[in-house]
Amino acid sequence: MKDHFYYKTRVGTFWIKPQPQSPGRFWLGIDDTALGSYASAMMAADDMYMHATGWDDWDSLDGTVDGPTDLTEWHRGIPDL
Repeated sequence: MKDHFYYKTRVGTFWIKPQPQSPGRFWLGIDDTALGSYASAMMAADDMYMHATGWDDWDSLDGTVDGPTDLTEWHRGIPDL
């Protein structure tokens, strides 16, 4: 899936995928939990990088664990969860 992305971390696997009923919008989630809706996949990736996801297990690691700096560092496809 060309518009699906994932990134594995020590707290879980983040994913970004299109919202089927909202063309042009993307979900950001971790494991089995959707975290938020975004106007672009890049905006979702930026919130993950900035530790501003709403997921405390990740957001609290700001400054101690780095995520990918942009979407090009994410893996394409659907992760095995």
